[in-house]
Amino acid sequence: MTLETAIALLAVAVAVAVAVAVAVALAVAFLALRRFQVPKPGTRRLAITVWAAFGPYDTAEDAEDGLRRASRAVFGQEGTMEREEWIQGHVKNFRDWQAAGRFRWAHKMMRSGLLLTAYGHAFEAACKEVTGEAVAQGLEAMERLNEDVLEKTGHKLEAIKQPDGALQCVYKRIWSDEEIERKEREDSEGIINAVGRNLLEDQSNEAKQLLRFLGAVS
Repeated sequence: MTLETAIALLAVAVAVAVAVAVAVALAVAFLALRRFQVPKPGTRRLAITVWAAFGPYDTAEDAEDGLRRASRAVFGQEGTMEREEWIQGHVKNFRDWQAAGRFRWAHKMMRSGLLLTAYGHAFEAACKEVTGEAVAQGLEAMERLNEDVLEKTGHKLEAIKQPDGALQCVYKRIWSDEEIERKEREDSEGIINAVGRNLLEDQSNEAKQLLRFLGAVS
């Protein structure tokens, strides 16, 4: 091996060693930065990061609602009330962006920066809280719909848990065909009777003319 070749190989080895050292240093710095930036429990940084994770939002009102949900997940109901001034500061920005016609762009830029640190145990736990609240509200709304409307027609919505843990809403019939037909007949007769009663009690000229017409047809 000539001297020139040995020097060249040594230079390559030094370059490789330097490159490896730089890569290791960058990796360590990156991991340290991530650890430093991870949102901590019970902080505003965590709440606004969770808000970003559940976007994008279509309007300032949607963004406000999302921030309040994220805040409840991080601070609890009472803690959220204590931070109302902070929330209102963000709400003002949301509304200003919307009024200026730049809501979509502005909140996208805000979310892009926050999502860089959307990780960690506290973040995951808060996201789980937000999801749980949304599911609970959805189930309550479904039960109200069942009680107020669907069950009176012989049907209902039922949430079925899937193998992956997700909930699927299923539209079910809880009455027989005969019971449903009887209910529909009763409802129809009730509507007809109500219309007829209102018509008989109506003293307007139009109502009297309609009654004469129906009498003649009958």
